Amino acid sequence: MKKQFKALALVLAILATTGCGSDQAKVSKETKAGQAEVVQTKETKVANVSTPKSGAIKVEEKDNRNYLIPQTLELKEQDKKEDNKKEEVAEEIEDEANKEVVLAKETAIQQVPQEEVEQAIEQEVQQAPQEEIEQAIEQEVQQAPQEEIEQTIEQEVQEEIEQPIEEVEEQIELAEAATYENAVVSAPAAKKEVAVASPKEEDVEENIVEADNVSNGLTITSPSAEEVKAYWSNYESKATDTIDYYGLNLINPESKEAFASMPNADLNKFNLGAVSNTAQEDALHIVNTARFASGIKNELTVGKKQAQFAQAASMVNRLNLQVDHFPGLPAGANSDLVKYENATIGAANSNLSSGFNLLDSVLEYLKDDLGDENQAEVGHRRWVLNPQVSQVGLGQADEFNAMFVNNDNYAGENANTVYAYPGETAISEFYSEGSSLSLMFGENFDLTNAQVEVKDLETGEVNKESHVDESFKGNVKAITFGYGMNYQAGTKLQVKVTGVTKNGQDYPVEYTINYMSIR
Repeated sequence: MKKQFKALALVLAILATTGCGSDQAKVSKETKAGQAEVVQTKETKVANVSTPKSGAIKVEEKDNRNYLIPQTLELKEQDKKEDNKKEEVAEEIEDEANKEVVLAKETAIQQVPQEEVEQAIEQEVQQAPQEEIEQAIEQEVQQAPQEEIEQTIEQEVQEEIEQPIEEVEEQIELAEAATYENAVVSAPAAKKEVAVASPKEEDVEENIVEADNVSNGLTITSPSAEEVKAYWSNYESKATDTIDYYGLNLINPESKEAFASMPNADLNKFNLGAVSNTAQEDALHIVNTARFASGIKNELTVGKKQAQFAQAASMVNRLNLQVDHFPGLPAGANSDLVKYENATIGAANSNLSSGFNLLDSVLEYLKDDLGDENQAEVGHRRWVLNPQVSQVGLGQADEFNAMFVNNDNYAGENANTVYAYPGETAISEFYSEGSSLSLMFGENFDLTNAQVEVKDLETGEVNKESHVDESFKGNVKAITFGYGMNYQAGTKLQVKVTGVTKNGQDYPVEYTINYMSIR
């Protein structure tokens, strides 16, 4: 009789364990939800790689340079995809756990002969007192089979969860390895929908689209080395306290002349400050020379409102002691005092940096050589060179800098544009061994199957590695390539690009980079 009681209690215990809405089922579900929450936390840390906080930065005394570019919709979409992937993993885990429960139930039931169970139930119900049956059931529910089932479920759920966690941890390690000392990277804002220009009728011959008045595929071509050198050297700074900057006298960025109003981050003596027009103009001459060398003729000028946004962003990042496109209100600060609203606008639409003086910060945006992501996407460079932009603004508070670059007024001006940096005439001093070559395309081009070959015409070295970034940083797509190749004055690099299409037709690009010294 005791064995029959146990058989009866075992069946009822299993049914209680696997029943929909039972306490045990709820416990298992809560366990899974708790485990899924672990994945959520890890995933968030990985997402922070796209918009890092200073707390995630490896700080080394030898180099405290650090810079960011504005956050893009593309990265937000990437975060959204990662969130969706996380939800799919959680759902898969729950499905697997439910399968394990059903399997345990079926296995346990099969082990007890059905006839024996039915006879035991009928006999014991008729003979035994109701109180004794209830006690037996309660006792058996609390014993081993229940615990074993729950342990089995929990073990399977944990095994399913551990793999995503291991993948997340691996991504974190890769992201940390991608940073160069304490450099961090994000992507630029592109708030408006891209206005795609209506394609013009092109003369087609053998399925090849001729570039707009340019035989080599570039729609913007470089001037001669002599013209670039003259453009650089003919500039005259208005500053009286100057330094030699690659053969040209520009403002001393450490002098009082660099500021129209000196910033003070002490909240008891607070002053937002402002970079002087002279300092901004000298910094923009560096950028405008790079644009001119690539064939971009319109010069960047200082915008009053843009400069105010940039200064507020620089100061709030200084008060928070971190480079952030979405800074919080500094502790103990009055939002009106620090112009917090302007700071949030400025930070979201600026190239940001720390550890550079004003002149070096804009040159660093052009080099874009800190970390693998910058080298692959050159987002800072694309915003600085954007042919569509005309007014920008610069801000500085101690070692924190901002360059307001996104006026959010793009209307398809770059749709059919193709330009290179470095272009056919390249400034050796504006480049570095960590910089990538880059080719920018408007939205009417498809880069999906792009392939690049770069050849050093002196040494014969050939590099075929490339990276395509179709996010719209600087209102253009980009291909980066030629990483690590020689960039010294006198070097000639031949670039051949195939696989690009425009309106469904092949659009080859071929040009030669001629490096020169600006001095």
